[in-house]
Amino acid sequence: MAKRLPAIDVISSPVTALPFNQQVNQIVAWAKERTSKFVCVANVHMLMEAYWREDLGIVLRQADIVTPDGMPLVWMMRLLGATTQDRVAGLDILSGTAKACSESDVSLFFVGSEEPVLNHMRHRLMQEFPHLQIAGMQPLPFRPLTPLEDKALIEQINGSSAGIVFCVARLSQTRVLDGSASRQSFSRYDWARRCFSSLRRVSQASASLH
Repeated sequence: MAKRLPAIDVISSPVTALPFNQQVNQIVAWAKERTSKFVCVANVHMLMEAYWREDLGIVLRQADIVTPDGMPLVWMMRLLGATTQDRVAGLDILSGTAKACSESDVSLFFVGSEEPVLNHMRHRLMQEFPHLQIAGMQPLPFRPLTPLEDKALIEQINGSSAGIVFCVARLSQTRVLDGSASRQSFSRYDWARRCFSSLRRVSQASASLH
């Protein structure tokens, strides 16, 4: 059994107690080894949602890394014993991972958000890291995928041979979905949970979920 990374329990969720550089290096190392892992970038809001909602709590407890994205989490971890802990934020992880991958043969795949956002992200990444390999970018509807859509997404990611999959949540936390009989709110944490449900079936990829 693989050794678990050191973590601090914060509001019943294990937050990885390693410096930023070590967490990024570990993600890239897993990708180079073609080891399937799951990384969650968590802020206080997500930890509170996970405390109140068992389904999301299970996602965080099953993650291989839960990064402290936000200084309140960093301060709490320092008080609980991780005295040198620094912030491990999503955008910094993206930048650090892209830099490391641009110097290797590890490619990235991006899932989620909308096509204009992904196109802008591609432009910025290629400007900053011209040797970065982007294996694919796939926008998703802000609703649960149908079984056929889910199957197609898994096949697309596996076929791309990407080393790391980034799940990109929309900025809006909620969206009202039209249904035939009702309208319901669908939070980004519902989306994150369903994205995890799909991506844990992706072979040979390290997925970072925000």
